[in-house]
Amino acid sequence: MKEDMIFKRSAVYRWQNKRIQKRVSIFSYLENPVIIKNPYNNKDSAVLKACTDVPATYPRPTVVYKLPLNIDASFYNRLNVRLYIDAPNYPNFYIHVSAITKDGWYDDAPSITPNKEEEILWELKDLDLSLLKEIKITIFMMGTPPEAESNITIYLEDVLLEKVALDEDYGWSASSDIIYSHIGYLPVSKKEAIIWNPTCESFKLISKGSIIKEGPLRKEVFNQKEYGVIDFSDITKEGTYYIQVGNKKTHPFKISNDIYQSSITKSIAFLESLRCGVNVKGVHSACHLNCYTVNEKGESVPNYGGWHDAGDVSQFEICTAEMAYAILELASVEKDASLRKQLLEEAKVGIDWLLRTRLSDGKRALAVGYHIWRSNQKDEGDKTLESHAEEGPFECFLAAMALARAALIFEKSDEGYASWCKRIAILDYQHAIYCYNHGIYTKRWGPSITSLVSGSACSALCLLYQLTKDERYLSDATRFSRSLLNCQEQEGVSGIKGFFYEDEEHNYVLTFEHRGHEQTPIEGLVNLCKTFKDHPMLQDWLNGVELYATYIKDSYIDNPYGLMSAQIYLLNKMRDDRFTVPSWYCTPEEAHDGLRRQVKCGKKLDDNTYLRMFPIAIQRRGFHATLLSKTKGIAMCANLLKDEALKRIVLRQIEWVMGMNPFNASTMYGEGYNYHPLYVAFSPQLVGSLPVGIMTKEDEDLPYWPQATQAVYKEVWGHTTGKYLGILKEIKEGLDE
Repeated sequence: MKEDMIFKRSAVYRWQNKRIQKRVSIFSYLENPVIIKNPYNNKDSAVLKACTDVPATYPRPTVVYKLPLNIDASFYNRLNVRLYIDAPNYPNFYIHVSAITKDGWYDDAPSITPNKEEEILWELKDLDLSLLKEIKITIFMMGTPPEAESNITIYLEDVLLEKVALDEDYGWSASSDIIYSHIGYLPVSKKEAIIWNPTCESFKLISKGSIIKEGPLRKEVFNQKEYGVIDFSDITKEGTYYIQVGNKKTHPFKISNDIYQSSITKSIAFLESLRCGVNVKGVHSACHLNCYTVNEKGESVPNYGGWHDAGDVSQFEICTAEMAYAILELASVEKDASLRKQLLEEAKVGIDWLLRTRLSDGKRALAVGYHIWRSNQKDEGDKTLESHAEEGPFECFLAAMALARAALIFEKSDEGYASWCKRIAILDYQHAIYCYNHGIYTKRWGPSITSLVSGSACSALCLLYQLTKDERYLSDATRFSRSLLNCQEQEGVSGIKGFFYEDEEHNYVLTFEHRGHEQTPIEGLVNLCKTFKDHPMLQDWLNGVELYATYIKDSYIDNPYGLMSAQIYLLNKMRDDRFTVPSWYCTPEEAHDGLRRQVKCGKKLDDNTYLRMFPIAIQRRGFHATLLSKTKGIAMCANLLKDEALKRIVLRQIEWVMGMNPFNASTMYGEGYNYHPLYVAFSPQLVGSLPVGIMTKEDEDLPYWPQATQAVYKEVWGHTTGKYLGILKEIKEGLDE
């Protein structure tokens, strides 16, 4: 898709074309201005000069607009900042626009493409602008890439307050549009769209100018609000369609078996943009070539390669291993030869990094922080270039899974590479066993979670058995599967059973705040069922899978979007240290109380037990990864059990991500319509990127997707993309059955 078409489908294009009811400039209220003409457009501008050569922390040139007391900003609701950054060969700048009122400080953190006029639009929906005191604009200096010069000039051209019709960003009925799956629907699937507070009684499904179906809206009520359901499930002919209700229309969408191909192609493009250590056109030159990981023996390995994890260009072994594994899994069922080739090439980026970043003592580069762009010059005295190797059973089992999958998939096309992957996979598996037996775990992630370790062990040993036929993996299957089943709720809590605890003693329910690995236990059981069909524990494993399927169905909370509930919470089995609570954000006591208030905003089953649609969290909000990791597990259950109801649940979660949500917004940048700009910090907007995800507000269990671009909820994340691609593997596999 051409760049201008990608932009015209975005939310930013829609925001730019909103009718402005009133506008006022506050540019003249700049403190200590230096005004010159921008030589690129001849506009009077406040100028800032800065140097991007920085240490590991970010200098932040800032300008301040102080509003006098006699200015009443209460009529306005949008900020418009216009600027131009003169910085040849820089890919991007990350800035904060801060609105400071008498009762708080609020930020928007957009990414700015240099060497062009940029306009930042920020709807201040939750602010009382009668209390507005000042506007601050801060540009972050994040190092100098090798192709650029360090001296830059920022031209601030204008700052405006505007009055527009605001987007709704909170709750189940935020959008008044027809809400549908932007990428379309499979021919065999149930096909629904919804519209809140409909003003007419019927809908039309149109293709090539002809009405294909006309029917009544099915009226339903949710949260005391009426909505209409548009059901066209009986239409199975492949083609391009749109829906019309009164004078409202959707954009075109497809009914086809290939509705996911475009998003797969764009996901690959996104992952290519995240590559570290190589030149990525339009994003960065070869980067971080001088960063390395060391162990206690003094051995070191270079860190570059693989994928930058997120908008902060960090990198984590857990994410890399899961992403590479998911890509390989999808490649194994992809029928399009060209797309399969692309998937395998991209998977090798992660596999190569896993092969290269393992040290002789079994430790690995597990958490790598790059912080800034660097010159690639080696400096022995600069310890910010150095990371420390760590080891843990979950991390090593994940590496073994990815490498063993690579060995299986490359054994016919690249025997030497496959042999290398097999050898290191076996070593990683053995080291994971050693770490688990000796209680070794990583400093970053803390004590091992038994259900995750046992689940990943089961998946890894299944793959290694396929590679080696070594009988020792059969005995390991017995050991780890017993542990895994012991972590599952078998009896029921308030009528709900089948979910997993962290531990065999059932001290803590397995929950996640924004990173997601809920697929891990059920993935292990499904893989055991598929690999060891004559094992004496086969029926026990099948019972565990069926029990989890029961959990998914019994924990469903009715809603118009088919969104499944996120978690079950037991107030007496919550572990506060599993949540990210920065000391600057709140105290541990405040976090403890806040987490339990959030739990109680869910659906009450008894005084101790609640279901929530969205996970609880303190600072790490945004829940695509938790949603999609759970969906991956459900998809595996659905295929194994041939359960059509579970398959429908899987499709609805993908639809949620791709537009069938209260905001009628695809959350993949460049796919579908009405996608928001995402927090990328070091890069321009990346087509195919998925964010951390739709979040919640305060304690409430309601969806929230504000316009402001901030971490972490709108931060791009390879982890999310890996989860998405892993689910598509299961969907494609299910279609072939």
